[in-house]
Amino acid sequence: MKKFLYSLLCVVVATIASACGGDSGAGEESATGGSVAIGGITVNYTEATIKIKTTDIEEYAYVVALATDVVERTAEQLFAEGTVGQTSGQSSVTFKVASLTQNTKYNIQVAGRKGKHYTEVAKLDFTTKKRPDVTIVQKTADGFTAQYYHPTSVASTSVVKYAVVDMAQFNEGGGDGTEEEWLNRNEAIYNNLLTADARLTFNEASRTFEVGGVTYAHHDPITYGQPSYLLLGEYGEGAHSEWGEGHYTPLYGAGKKGFKSKTLVVGTRPTTLAAEPQISVRVSPSGKGSILITPTADIKRLYYMVVEESQYNEIISRLFLGDNSHLQWFVGSAAAERLYGATKAEGAATIDASRLNLRADAQYHLMVASWGDNAGSTQSYKEVTFSLPAAAPEVANNIVVAHRGGSTEAGKTTTPDNSIASLRYAQRLRCYASETDIYWTKDNQIIVAHADGNIKINGRYPWEYTLAELQASGKLSNGETLPTLEEYLRETMKKGSCTKLWLDLKNCYLSSSNPHHDKVVKACKRACEIIAEMEAAPWVEFICTGYEEPLAESLAAAKAIGVPFAWMANKYPATYVSKGVDWANMSLDYIKDGINDTNKTIHTIDSFVDKDIKFSVYTVDDEAHMNYYVGQKGKLKAITTNYPAKLINKF
Repeated sequence: MKKFLYSLLCVVVATIASACGGDSGAGEESATGGSVAIGGITVNYTEATIKIKTTDIEEYAYVVALATDVVERTAEQLFAEGTVGQTSGQSSVTFKVASLTQNTKYNIQVAGRKGKHYTEVAKLDFTTKKRPDVTIVQKTADGFTAQYYHPTSVASTSVVKYAVVDMAQFNEGGGDGTEEEWLNRNEAIYNNLLTADARLTFNEASRTFEVGGVTYAHHDPITYGQPSYLLLGEYGEGAHSEWGEGHYTPLYGAGKKGFKSKTLVVGTRPTTLAAEPQISVRVSPSGKGSILITPTADIKRLYYMVVEESQYNEIISRLFLGDNSHLQWFVGSAAAERLYGATKAEGAATIDASRLNLRADAQYHLMVASWGDNAGSTQSYKEVTFSLPAAAPEVANNIVVAHRGGSTEAGKTTTPDNSIASLRYAQRLRCYASETDIYWTKDNQIIVAHADGNIKINGRYPWEYTLAELQASGKLSNGETLPTLEEYLRETMKKGSCTKLWLDLKNCYLSSSNPHHDKVVKACKRACEIIAEMEAAPWVEFICTGYEEPLAESLAAAKAIGVPFAWMANKYPATYVSKGVDWANMSLDYIKDGINDTNKTIHTIDSFVDKDIKFSVYTVDDEAHMNYYVGQKGKLKAITTNYPAKLINKF
């Protein structure tokens, strides 16, 4: 009985304490008898629908976080940090969580509250669905043929944007280099959206794309052999009323760009075109002059541009990852026109060098793509490198002239007569000059070559053929193409060189009835025009055949541009004076030197020098003659030899 009365007393006391607000030890988070439980969850790719069961609560709160970044929260923290909703007296509530990432594990924590009292926290892990892996692009052939496979697991309203972007333009677009910008730009112009399987094919005739039989109006026409990026991206579903990012729901996460693919596809390689244009670079030390590009009959169209060395390296290293085999298509591409000023020509093209603003400290590349048809299915590529030449040569410490560049001494196989290689040999020796032979061609050009005893070059009289025909008739023994005067001058006028160029106006005399003296005059006059345009007068001196007929006009042309002029006639000084010639270049066979005096050796050096006629001698090759003429060097303008290195050692 006593035990029962004691227990009853304890219950009454506890009840009174509770009614008076006594401390239960749980504070404001004390259980109300209410509860929250997660009754079910439906997961999509980017959303989750969650159902919770509630008992005796007024509000609920939840937080969803990546399962890898879960923070254990109390119910009070959930209401402070999470999303809060009302139960409205219902026993279950359903809500949706959006903006999730597909194929990702999440954790949700939920709690309830009534007044100031909180329930226990309910937790659950869930994983969003993974979108099916699909093949977006399958290259089926070289030449821009690709297949897009629309995934069967998504609605037909799903779309993917596509664009074809010239690789150069994409990489060097000046801020237009992201996939999103290119995709949006192309959608704005062409509505490039795919909603079903489609084949994308490069049309070789029109150099455009066809998609589903409809021509894709590509604003950058595709060139044969051109590498381009085929872009597919912002792969999503929903309405597409206007262009730009964010106008539909991407399949792979809200706020993200969706699926992307960037595949390099290459246009069909062009057939090699055998024909190449003739290129004449006549640029002067002051940056004036011209560059002439002359196509053959087989060339229907030219694309050309001039770029400085740093731009050239940028094109190769940044646009093509070091692969310069793409330069040919690049010159004829829309990107080259936009980025580097490439120009199209249907015939001969003349570039005014003064408009290029050439710098003295830079090297330049002239890049020319020739097309055999208007589509570019046949192409050839030619490149010429040049710099602004020096205004004048340095001063040489000798009077040695390398006969035909010194090819006899250097070796005629690797350094043939009148080759660029022979000129470079004379330059390396730092000779006073390098002698070379020139002829006038049928198309008013000047070719550098040594004709045979019948005055033929590769079996042809040079004045009866064009420059291109002569060059096509055969190469030099070292593989060089027969050079032009412009090429020789560009090589001569290098900075730091002291070697001048002696231009030998060779005779064209076939017979008394067929002397062709006019061809000598034409060679001199045309050479003078080129020399004047290139401001090359300080680098050049003429030596002229000994026939009298071409002398007067040739001498007048040389004097008009200030180029020294020598006559090679076996005449007395008085004749030189009467002809107005102040320089005699004479064979040692006609000079008394005490070594090989014969009835032909009728002249002395002094007889000319005393008449104020400059005097030079050729061809001094043996030891005795070298020693003699080196001893006379104070009286001589120059000594020509086939062995310049040997002769220079005697100075």
